[in-house]
Amino acid sequence: MIQSIILMCVCMICYFAIRVNRVEMRMNALEKILREVAKEKDIDTEMLGKPFGGATGLWDVLKAAWKGK
Repeated sequence: MIQSIILMCVCMICYFAIRVNRVEMRMNALEKILREVAKEKDIDTEMLGKPFGGATGLWDVLKAAWKGK
């Protein structure tokens, strides 16, 4: 009985690890495409946040939060 529960837990952990990996791969692909489009200035990236909009230092993030951006 314990072995079947352990086996089920291991299978669920593997399944969710694979799912998370696939989602991360999709997000990386979307981010790559979005960065290429942002370089061509086809879209406004200010609404997407700091990773696409410029500097990402702590001071920049604090200033943007203070200003409400």
